[in-house]
Amino acid sequence: MWKWRTRAGCMNSSSESRICWRESTSTWRIPASARFVSDSRTQASPLIMMTRRVKQQRFPGKRRRFPRAMEPPSRRPSPTSGMSNYAARRKNSFATFVLMANPNYDNIRREKFLERLHSMMKFYGKLILPFVLILAGCAPLESEVKPAAPAPVVKLRPFSDKIKGTSKSYFHFISGYREELAGNLKDAESSYVQAVENNPDSSFLSTRLASLLVRQGKLAEAEKFALKATAQDAKNLEAHFVLGGIYASRTKLEEAVATYNKLLEMSPDHQETRLLLGSVYLDLGKYPEAVETLEAFVESGRRPILGRYNLAQAYAGMKKYDEAEREIFKILERQPRFIRGMLLLARIYEAQEKFDDAEATYIKAQKIEPDNRLIRSRLGQLYIRKKDMKQALEEFKALGSEEPDNVSVHRTLGFLNFDQREYQDALQEFRFVLARNPKDEMVRKYIARIYEELKQYERAEEELLELLSLLPKSLDGHIQLAWLYIDQKKWKKASDVLDKAEKHHPEEGRVHYTRGLALSRQKKFTEALPYLQRAVKLEPDREGYAYSLASAFYELKRWDDVEATTRKLIQKNPKHANALNLLGYMFSELDKNLDEAEKLLDRALAIEPENAAFLDSIGWVYYRQGRFKEALVKVQHAATKMPKDAVILDHLGDIYFALHDLENALLHWKRASEADPENEKLKKKIQKHFQKKNKPVM
Repeated sequence: MWKWRTRAGCMNSSSESRICWRESTSTWRIPASARFVSDSRTQASPLIMMTRRVKQQRFPGKRRRFPRAMEPPSRRPSPTSGMSNYAARRKNSFATFVLMANPNYDNIRREKFLERLHSMMKFYGKLILPFVLILAGCAPLESEVKPAAPAPVVKLRPFSDKIKGTSKSYFHFISGYREELAGNLKDAESSYVQAVENNPDSSFLSTRLASLLVRQGKLAEAEKFALKATAQDAKNLEAHFVLGGIYASRTKLEEAVATYNKLLEMSPDHQETRLLLGSVYLDLGKYPEAVETLEAFVESGRRPILGRYNLAQAYAGMKKYDEAEREIFKILERQPRFIRGMLLLARIYEAQEKFDDAEATYIKAQKIEPDNRLIRSRLGQLYIRKKDMKQALEEFKALGSEEPDNVSVHRTLGFLNFDQREYQDALQEFRFVLARNPKDEMVRKYIARIYEELKQYERAEEELLELLSLLPKSLDGHIQLAWLYIDQKKWKKASDVLDKAEKHHPEEGRVHYTRGLALSRQKKFTEALPYLQRAVKLEPDREGYAYSLASAFYELKRWDDVEATTRKLIQKNPKHANALNLLGYMFSELDKNLDEAEKLLDRALAIEPENAAFLDSIGWVYYRQGRFKEALVKVQHAATKMPKDAVILDHLGDIYFALHDLENALLHWKRASEADPENEKLKKKIQKHFQKKNKPVM
């Protein structure tokens, strides 16, 4: 008969555990050297192997260093050699179970054992249950799960699981484990599900199933079983670890933080959890918490490269660039060819606008990995930021030759060529992109812009109509087509396009704003006003809308509304130069608040000192103040920048007339009239003073 004897304390990992088979004078034992072992460096899964220590009758006086099943096959005697028939039969029936973790062990013997064990479980059923119960209780299997982002699941030391199983649950578990080792994850899942159904209270089985589901990408189902495992055993550390990884992968970042913190409360020394917690804090943008967590991880000495890399990211997020650089330099001291660290260092330089240092870092990384396309792409983007479009174009051309089918590269090349006014090259790149993605809205818009620049308005119209046929609700497409018609003064077509846009986007301020500007272009300011007011109401933070509304009020001579709108805009943005100019110029036109007008225009010129409109406005304030010579200097400066502007030429004529220079006054008034032939007031002024060359008006 079978008897089970366990010495006091055998269930603890610190004491030797023996499982004995009492039969007359023969005893089989599990030596301490063959008990459960786990080597996390090899990432090997524990494997149940069958062996036994035969009574030392055939090998007297010779103690083996390893159980026979662990010896090389060449040194291992035949399973039945030198044994009685009785002993051979016992060899083929029951044996002592030992857990091993040697990844290089003979795969053939492993498969044979699993097949043998599977048949034994079918035949003996409940007889073998107590035996497996003790082994499972002493040494549960170690997970090899590697869940998705933010980092692979690192192996945990096995934790005891209180199992009250049935023969069926163990049968299905062993079946599932066998399929898992063979790579048949779907079959393994089916067996694990049946094991859980037969033993629904096992936290260990729920954890195992959750891990397997993670490997298959079934995160929602995995979360359900991981939660069940933690509810069944609140101290199941592996279940919490798996659950935290699932939350992080499903971007349930706050839940991941709570789970990892709970795990650290139970096991403060588990540094892998600390590393993953720091990564989640980074994703949440909680950089101070990330720094605190990752500093503790780095101090532990575990995986210093990855720890310092994440810590540098956290410092960079806090804009503590010196500390971030320090951490990366420490990494590069240990691993000078660590490309990820070099790329992060270059990005930190870019954030500080140290473009030369960033360029040098990218070039250094490129020398280490000349075929690294990411480095070349980053370097090209850096040249774009430096406004060195020629160099950027060279980098992306090289990238395009290396990746001829990379749509993203051709897209960027198109934008760069457009910026360099290489329109034909840009068209070629954009056509390549459209051949693979006809619905690329941005690319079609750029093609239409190219045709506009080339004055090929019909082809631009065709591109935009094609865009709207593919994307009927495209707001950008409708707006760009409307502006194409507005620039050609095709008011009816522009209005029809805006009607369609308003139908799809009734609450979109851009639609009403565009219609208001179209009416303003036609001098229909009264009709434009409601649309501009509607746009401002829908999007009150759009400064351009408010300024256009103030300009419409100015054209309608609604001075109080102009002042109220511009003052409100200046209050929101004290550096809104156009609003400062409009209010100051209005005061000069009304010949009031001239001192305030001068201050407003000085502020505008401090922002844009070469703006011709601002120079003309300050000159007109000087004219109103009687400072004619100063006015002449400012307005002449404005005229050199805008020599055909009717308002500037008219002001220049008035200033010359005030300086008793009627000849120059008439000359500039005539030029102003040529620039604005519909200005009747200007024509009357010329006619009135044409014969009075020696009499200034003022």
